[in-house]
Amino acid sequence: MASLWKISIKTSLGKLKFPPADDPDLPALLCAEGFDVQPISWPVIRRASQFPWHHPDPFDRYIAAEVLTRDAQVLSTDPKLDRCGVERAGE
Repeated sequence: MASLWKISIKTSLGKLKFPPADDPDLPALLCAEGFDVQPISWPVIRRASQFPWHHPDPFDRYIAAEVLTRDAQVLSTDPKLDRCGVERAGE
């Protein structure tokens, strides 16, 4: 859900063009496509708060903590995430 929140904010600021961000059913649409949309959780928030402050963006910190908690990869081109110990896909 943190990724969707970040997408929604960037779209509203004009920094990202992603028309589905305005769809109130975006989480359901993503689930129908096979994505796993997770709610924001306190354990992941706590993990994100314990990272060193080399990446100040709270959304990216949360996403990195979620990826580590789930032992998954993140689809990102942001090299700052490497410092959080995540494995990135999408370069």
